[in-house]
Amino acid sequence: MNKKISCLLLSSFLLFSCTNNNVNSKDDVIYNENEDKLDCVSGAFGKENGIYNSKKINSLYLLEKQLLSGTFSLNIKCGSMLQENGVVFNYKNENNYYFIGFNLTSSIIVNEVIEGVKNNICTSKTTFNTNDYINLSFVKVDNRIEIYVNEIFLYEFFVNNNLNNSFNKVGLLAGSKNTLYKNITISDVYLAQKDGKTIGGVAQVAGPTYDKGKIILGVSSQGNVTGMQVLDLSDSPGFG
Repeated sequence: MNKKISCLLLSSFLLFSCTNNNVNSKDDVIYNENEDKLDCVSGAFGKENGIYNSKKINSLYLLEKQLLSGTFSLNIKCGSMLQENGVVFNYKNENNYYFIGFNLTSSIIVNEVIEGVKNNICTSKTTFNTNDYINLSFVKVDNRIEIYVNEIFLYEFFVNNNLNNSFNKVGLLAGSKNTLYKNITISDVYLAQKDGKTIGGVAQVAGPTYDKGKIILGVSSQGNVTGMQVLDLSDSPGFG
């Protein structure tokens, strides 16, 4: 009788141990109490107090706001340099997009992925500390891209016709867990013309609520936007 009870207790203990180990497996994602679970293309992202946090390796989250022509800017803090971390734009699908971010040696890289084949467009060694937040931004005008790191111009290139302005999705691509993104702004530019001449322009900014801001526009003699950069934005959490 005692042997039967001992066997039952041992079996129950083993069953509990197996179940418990499965619950705490490395594949599980833990969210904070007030953290929103985001709908991702791959992996997992959480959002709390305006900060996006990658919960798994190789996580991709596409932002709701798209970018046709204007400026994309954010602050990024890499969780680990074992994987590439950054942003995607002109995203069509998982086999066609552009990537700007940091690689394993803390260098800034620009990759073009066409039909699943990755081509490195630019690699530039930086002295920035990726353990701290770094501002990463780019200006998109038609098929021309200008890249800035901490407001310092880095590189310019032209988008492949296969990923032209028909694809305006932008997103966060974190190769490592616990990569943090914040202060994300997307600024679209619209020009007003009369009798073939540019008479003004409007910049529509999606991001935190601002009290005031300074945005510089570059416009050619033909009335085309040649560039745009956010110079200053003051946050006003009491409004909006």
